[in-house]
Amino acid sequence: MSEADTRSGGEAQRGPGDMEALLQEASPWRPRPGLEVAGYTLEAKLGTGGQGTVFRASRQGRQYAVKFLFLPRSARWAWRERDVMVKLGQAGGLPLVEEGVWPAH
Repeated sequence: MSEADTRSGGEAQRGPGDMEALLQEASPWRPRPGLEVAGYTLEAKLGTGGQGTVFRASRQGRQYAVKFLFLPRSARWAWRERDVMVKLGQAGGLPLVEEGVWPAH
């Protein structure tokens, strides 16, 4: 870690590329190929970005994209993203099939 990577007090700054590390540090769970979540079998990781990780998944012979959002403080923006996905699905985009919280509390 370089000096540019730290703030005063020695705390490391993280960027969007650190999402995978944050998921592993902040949670005892980690989505991975082969895992079944709510009836969806995760097959392959498609990508990781600043807000989460997307997996190709299957359920009952159909293919889906499953997105896991990283919610470190507040879930409000996640629900806004959900609302946008619903609107895009209604406009001919990929439909939002299901939503939920994982791991379930």
